[in-house]
Order: sequence, then C-alpha cells, then structure tokens
Amino acid sequence: MTGPVVSADWLADHLAEVVVLGATYVLPPDPARSQAEFRDAHIPVARLFEIDEVADHDHPLPHMMPDPATFSQEMAALGIDGSKRAVVYDRSHNHFRAPHVWFTCRPSGLP
Repeated sequence: MTGPVVSADWLADHLAEVVVLGATYVLPPDPARSQAEFRDAHIPVARLFEIDEVADHDHPLPHMMPDPATFSQEMAALGIDGSKRAVVYDRSHNHFRAPHVWFTCRPSGLP
C-alpha cells in the first residue's frame, strides 16, 4: 500500500491483511435504512462505520470529530484495535463519505 487510495484488485488480493469499513450514508439520516442497505450490498468482510455514531454528540453540528476516548470506544465496538490497516469505501452516488471516515481515522493513527 503506497498511498491512501487502493484499487478493487489490490483490495481483493489483501482482504486478510486489512479491516474493511463500509461508510455509505443515506440522506436524510436513517440508521435503519443505512443498516439495511449495508446488509443487502457490501463487501463480505466489511464492517459498517456509522458516521452518526462515531462523532462528537455534544457538538451542535453533525458528524464532528469525536474525542479520542469516544473514537477508541467506537472502534473497539467494531473490533478494530489498530493492528491492521483500514480500507474505507462507500457506495454513495452524491454524498461521498469514505474521505470523511478516512479523515476521522487519521488522528488516531489508524492507517
């Protein structure tokens, strides 16, 4: 992995070496719909990164960067301990969330 973007072929060849996070987001926000869409179509080993959950819930704006403790807790709930690189993808057509999730993970050192 030489940069922040990988190809589908690279991912297919390295699935055992990474944690895959699905970051597709629907508008208006609807956690049940997001979870249903994830169940219906996702990379089989992917874990759903819920942007509304991994956020600063005390901030008046949505999707703000969580504090380190909240971030660690949410990542642990996803089974992520930092021992593997993370690959983030989304299936959004006009609200790209993979870059948002990548940016959220960077300060923690999660690659």
